[in-house]
Amino acid sequence: MLALSDESKGIVEKHIEKVGMTYPTAAGEKVARAYGVNAYPTSYLIGWDGRILWSGHVPTGGEWVGMLDEALEEARKMADEWDPGEQPSYLKKAVSHARKGDIGKAWKEAASVASKMVDDLEATAKISTFQSLIEERAGYRSAYVEAMLQQGRVFEACEFLASSGKVFKGAPAEAAWTEQIKTLKKDQKELYSLDKKRVDALEKAAKGSPDKALKSLEKLKEKASGTPLYPIIQEDMGRVAAQAAR
Repeated sequence: MLALSDESKGIVEKHIEKVGMTYPTAAGEKVARAYGVNAYPTSYLIGWDGRILWSGHVPTGGEWVGMLDEALEEARKMADEWDPGEQPSYLKKAVSHARKGDIGKAWKEAASVASKMVDDLEATAKISTFQSLIEERAGYRSAYVEAMLQQGRVFEACEFLASSGKVFKGAPAEAAWTEQIKTLKKDQKELYSLDKKRVDALEKAAKGSPDKALKSLEKLKEKASGTPLYPIIQEDMGRVAAQAAR
């Protein structure tokens, strides 16, 4: 939980002391317009990928509580850092890499250990299970990418695949994702370009220029007509319009 306020540090510190707030709080952060805040206090439940899952007033908007477990589970699945739980001592280094978010190194270390224990059937089976868990985590990311592609978010998908490839560098998923990026850029060139411009426009809004962003999105909406990206741009325009109106 994090509290942000546009007020000065002095005002915020007095409020913290008055109400006994114990969670992290930042003062002087010009975020109200970026989030389209039009009432105080306004709360947000933000997903692991930055998407706003819910917004409202906490005391009267209890529906966010029912969304929390799923949001946390999704964040756990998609995190770079991964705790594979108790594993055999010969996988100690692999586990260490995984906990640091170096999943590719964890894969390669497990493969190295397996090459030295080929005659130990029990060990090779446990190593195989460990690597299967890594493949399962890669699968979560691939499924997320497919969901983005169904929405026409090709540029975002490619950027996510590229960043995921760094985490899984050396694991089979990295090579598969690298090829997928090449294919998407070639076969869905138009959608890739449109989505990149959409993301660029949203960055303008995030940096405090929602009016410029809205104009860019309006032009893009016309070009995206008939594509799966069209309704996404419409949703983005609604959020940016609320920001601009503040």
